Amino acid sequence: MYYDDLSETKKIYFHILSEDFPNWLKEYIDTIPMWRIDSISADSGITYTQIFPKHEWYSNLDHSVATALITWHFTKNRSLTLSALFHDIGNPVFKHCIDFMKQGNEQEIENRIQNIITSSEEIQKLLKRDQIKSEWISFPKEYPLIKAENPKLSIERLENIFHQCYFFYNILTIEEIEKYYNQLEVQINERNKEELGFKNIETAELFLQQTEKLWKIWISDTVRCHMQFIADICHSMIYLKFITKEDLYQLSETEIIEKIKNCAQEDIKNAWKNYTKINKWNKYEYFKPNKYSCYTSIQRKYVNPLVKQEENHYRRIYNISRKAFQLIDNYLKLPTAGYNYLDFNFVPYKEKTGFILKNKT
Repeated sequence: MYYDDLSETKKIYFHILSEDFPNWLKEYIDTIPMWRIDSISADSGITYTQIFPKHEWYSNLDHSVATALITWHFTKNRSLTLSALFHDIGNPVFKHCIDFMKQGNEQEIENRIQNIITSSEEIQKLLKRDQIKSEWISFPKEYPLIKAENPKLSIERLENIFHQCYFFYNILTIEEIEKYYNQLEVQINERNKEELGFKNIETAELFLQQTEKLWKIWISDTVRCHMQFIADICHSMIYLKFITKEDLYQLSETEIIEKIKNCAQEDIKNAWKNYTKINKWNKYEYFKPNKYSCYTSIQRKYVNPLVKQEENHYRRIYNISRKAFQLIDNYLKLPTAGYNYLDFNFVPYKEKTGFILKNKT
């Protein structure tokens, strides 16, 4: 049972998100499709390197459950809560690293979510019992309160901020998470859609000042190049037919890693071995020959939350706070692309032809 096996740290965190952890939700969590994403790291694989501090395992399932609990806390709506629970059920191993393979798209992920839900006898049985239709929960982007475009403070983005700041990078304490959480409410944004917002400007400013540290990590050379390396290793494995693209959506991270470690191609196997030992990325002005070298760019992510001004009147903090304006503006000027290399040689197989010339140019 998922809940019974949780660490005390996670139970305390989940209790802050929702004092009520409903039994009906536990039944959906304890299904085979949900257990698959328990093998996917919510940190997109940084746990396998020496670059970042070691931390308690936090899976894609943990993230999905926490997102569902926040949704339940604010809405008490079963359909919305299940949509939040299933929003990542179609994700591949290493999560956002696979985005760097430039394969697939949002529509493909939505189709996977729908197919998983409709083909699971366990989930369908529970939905029938609760009189909930599959189409009500299969498309989380239809509920902007749960999932919205950057820089809105959706429930899913809030949970990403919370768990990364607490479990991964020691930016927020559990007490600070509780303080910020208690100052949030459902508000109406400029598009007349529901969105999370803060009850007062002081709390919102403090929240931004602390979590801006996380925004910088998201666009850092280290994170960008980590994701590109994982993507290049996986793509090389697919290119040489050691795995298939579908394996990324069917197997666990442990199973994929074992296939990499036991790969007959020595350069792939050695690249992974070297990768797990490194503790830094090296910045360079252009392509670095005879090293694993890459040019990466990443979408900038941050939040510009709503703040309550008066009854039923909400504004973006960027427009009403000089502190927030300067903080966000400075962040928007930071680079999100560049060349980096690791201190070992590996040329991804997808780029074996013309790779060096293309990057030198």
